[in-house]
Formats: sequence, structure tokens, C-alpha cells
Amino acid sequence: MGSSKLGLSETEYMIMSYIWEQDCEFLLRDIRKHFAELGYTWAIQTVKTFINNLIRKGALTYRRQGHQLVYYPAMSRTAYSTEWMKKAIDQNFSSGMNDFISAFGGLKNELTEEQKEELRKLLYE
Repeated sequence: MGSSKLGLSETEYMIMSYIWEQDCEFLLRDIRKHFAELGYTWAIQTVKTFINNLIRKGALTYRRQGHQLVYYPAMSRTAYSTEWMKKAIDQNFSSGMNDFISAFGGLKNELTEEQKEELRKLLYE
């Protein structure tokens, strides 16, 4: 997982969110059908491109089942979020954790009380 590229596009993340919510294996046509029901008129080749990008980036994997490929997440949503956060910290807060914590201070007026409490719990565990 360390060598995976985690920078998902907005559409790739939308697809992964659906996949994580389903928590099961799927076929290409399942993704196309779901998003068609939401109004996305993607050609099958477009869906294949999204799926191949997700595989290349380490978010999806697959296995062959007869003549079809069956896809499933290569990591959980939590694992993805953890890796994404590590990358964001490395790229944006190389000067240290003080800058990282200060960034949260700048958000204090935008966080709900519940989010603030959850953050406090996480920091003190």
C-alpha cells in the first residue's frame, strides 16, 4: 500500500464511496447501472477507464471469475482516509506537527461541538 497513488479524482472517490457502502464484490456493469440511475450517462469504456485508474492507484483490485472480472476494494474507507491523511500531512506540514495542529485551530469556528469533542478524544488517546 505504501507505493499506491492515493490522489483520487472527485469521480473516482464517488465511485469508491459507492463501492465501500455496498461492501461486496461487483462487476463493471453494476457500477455503470448504479450511476446511470443517478443520471450519469457514461459509456462502458469510460467506466472501464475509471476502474482501471482506481486499480492503478491502489484503491481497487480484482479477480477473474470465468470470463468476467470481479472487482472489490483493495482497502477499506478507513485505510484510504488514513493513507490520504498521512500524504496530506507529509505534503503540507513538513515543518512539523505544530503547524498541523495549528491548522485545526483555524477551523475551530467551523467545526461542530461533536466534531470538536471527537477531535479532543482522538488527540488524547
